[in-house]
Amino acid sequence: MAEALECLRLLRKLDDDMTPERIAYGVVVVSITLAALLLNSLLIAVILKTDIIPRCLRLYLTSAATAGIAGAVTNALTLIPAILFRIQLMDPINIYLSTPDTLGYLTLMLTTTIIAVDRFIFFYMNEAHSRLKAAYYPLRIFASMPWILAIITTICMNMSGCYKRTDPFALSYTYDCSDCSFYSILLSYAAYVFPGVNFVLYSFIYLRILKMRSHLRKHGQWLTGSTLNKAEIKVRENETDQSINSNLGEVDYSRRGGYPLLFRYRSS
Repeated sequence: MAEALECLRLLRKLDDDMTPERIAYGVVVVSITLAALLLNSLLIAVILKTDIIPRCLRLYLTSAATAGIAGAVTNALTLIPAILFRIQLMDPINIYLSTPDTLGYLTLMLTTTIIAVDRFIFFYMNEAHSRLKAAYYPLRIFASMPWILAIITTICMNMSGCYKRTDPFALSYTYDCSDCSFYSILLSYAAYVFPGVNFVLYSFIYLRILKMRSHLRKHGQWLTGSTLNKAEIKVRENETDQSINSNLGEVDYSRRGGYPLLFRYRSS
């Protein structure tokens, strides 16, 4: 089907020559695509092979990394060949190969919001967050919501005739020459609403952290656990015992997940 290509050609009316600017643009896209593939694959390997990332965050980061890989693979299959080799894909191949970019974009956008919601619950509703983290199926359902919603939205878009294509003339992805009257408005609002929600949630989280820091400073000095290794922890525990025995005061020593959260001295 060459009708879509002809429609895109009439919209752009651009020269299809291999100019230095086009080659430079292609090199940039290739570099970004390779970096995305490498970094997201490395993140997934770290999640699968190590335990340094908390369990509740692994699902969210796996979702985000997989979405990033989906977008990078789509670039490699459609956009890069169009830029550097002037390949013009016709329908339905163009639609089939370009649609995963929509899926990856929506999933990544929703995943970042899910992470923000999770962090907000952690700081403001810690008991509810602990229950969610301990529950096997609810946590996985919550973490998989970005993919579920993204898949449903992508399917509905394509069923209504709102197709994403690789535009070989504009050298980008486009919904032009498709029936996207409703979804173009929906995607435009989503591009502003979800980042706005993230900003608001993280602003409240930041205020919560400031309040916690102020509270800790009023009651004593505190240290983050990441700066203490096991040997240092043992030394401080011994110092704590000595302090208690000498009736100088008392020390609160709290842990979370095997790591110290704070070390605070209170005078009696």
